[in-house]
Amino acid sequence: MTFTSWWERWMEPRDLLPSTRKGYESLARNHILPAVGDLRLCDIRPSHLVRMHADMLQKKGLSDSHAGKALEQVGACLQDAVVEGILASNPHAIMPRRKRRSAGTQKDQYALTVSELIALERAMDAHWAVLVPFIAETGLRIGEVSALTVGDVDLDNGRVSVTKSRKKTGELGPPKSRAGYRTVPTLTSTTTERLRMKITDQTLTKQSPLFAGKRGGILNQDNFRGREWADAVTKAGLDKLADGRPAPTPHTLRHTAITMWMQRAHLSPYQAARLAGHETSVVTESIYSHLNPGELGFVRDAMEGWGRAKLRAVSDD
Repeated sequence: MTFTSWWERWMEPRDLLPSTRKGYESLARNHILPAVGDLRLCDIRPSHLVRMHADMLQKKGLSDSHAGKALEQVGACLQDAVVEGILASNPHAIMPRRKRRSAGTQKDQYALTVSELIALERAMDAHWAVLVPFIAETGLRIGEVSALTVGDVDLDNGRVSVTKSRKKTGELGPPKSRAGYRTVPTLTSTTTERLRMKITDQTLTKQSPLFAGKRGGILNQDNFRGREWADAVTKAGLDKLADGRPAPTPHTLRHTAITMWMQRAHLSPYQAARLAGHETSVVTESIYSHLNPGELGFVRDAMEGWGRAKLRAVSDD
């Protein structure tokens, strides 16, 4: 079976927003299929994907994010071929780790530290403050957050049901993909109690938006980023970080949540992908998992325990 045949079979049943599907089809038609479409699945090598990615950047002038998105989709497509038993292994998984090129101020995402999260929350207007731990715990996309109603949250069990998403235009629609329909059971008791107080104080019903503007309107993503978020980032001193990281965006909180799930809660990439609404763990591992040295104290503790056990073994000998 050629890659084109499998790609078409793989794309057809995917539950995607029309705009998302249109974007993926454009990437396939213009960049992916001309590069690897005629190859049999079993003949695709990491070198083919490396060359495809390089051509998109150097010959076709794509941005790093668009070329990376194309590569991610190829990886996800090939991974499902492995799951279906059509392919023995995924060549994308053993590619050399790509380096993202610098493009002006565009830099890699990262995970915030606990102290940075606290500073950001304290700097946020009181009306929006609980949104910081909410996204940092659930990893929801800002469009998914905007679409939530009170009835979507199970405060007793710390669960959030994601069944819809809101575009920047305000239009309500399905999640980004079929995997976007999910239940995320990661809200802490502290955050659920704050949400309970918010619901009571604002006399919200189950049909009310969980997060709305001060006048009751929908959470407008652009306005929130440009006003409340930008002001809080500056007030918290996160707009010019000493280590050269760019100022955080609401999406940085999603990266933070996924990193903490894998780093602190020890979820597998597959488990984290399910909670994040990713169709494959390839995206979760390669894009959303960040090494946060400040949160790796448990590694030191584990190593100390290993060292003590080794010393006891030597002593017993």
